[in-house]
Amino acid sequence: MELTGTKSRLVITNLHAGGIGALEDRFEGFFNLVRAVVAGAARARPDAEFVAGEQPAIYWLLVAFNLGAFTLLVLVVTHLPIVPGNVSASGLIKSVVILFSLPLMLSWLVNARPRRFDPQEGLEKVIAARTA
Repeated sequence: MELTGTKSRLVITNLHAGGIGALEDRFEGFFNLVRAVVAGAARARPDAEFVAGEQPAIYWLLVAFNLGAFTLLVLVVTHLPIVPGNVSASGLIKSVVILFSLPLMLSWLVNARPRRFDPQEGLEKVIAARTA
């Protein structure tokens, strides 16, 4: 969660470092905090703008990276040698790898896109997208 004012910016995350390599995800308490902050901000400043997703510049950079990575995945998988005598199994395995990766990328594209939302009605959709 990022709170941005005219002169300041505060970033609050739900990750907690419990030690070296031991990150704890405290999403349940974090989303309760988000709900309370959004409700309070909406009451205090009815004209406040609520935005979900990545920052636009970062989002488009990540889109380009993901499209490049997916293209490389498709090229590598399709150019892998086919097991002699087992053409149908090799083709099926290659198709499964590609078709499994595509919905994951499309889901990220939709859920991470920068967008405005209504604090009363849209917050639960934003939270649902982050927990899916």
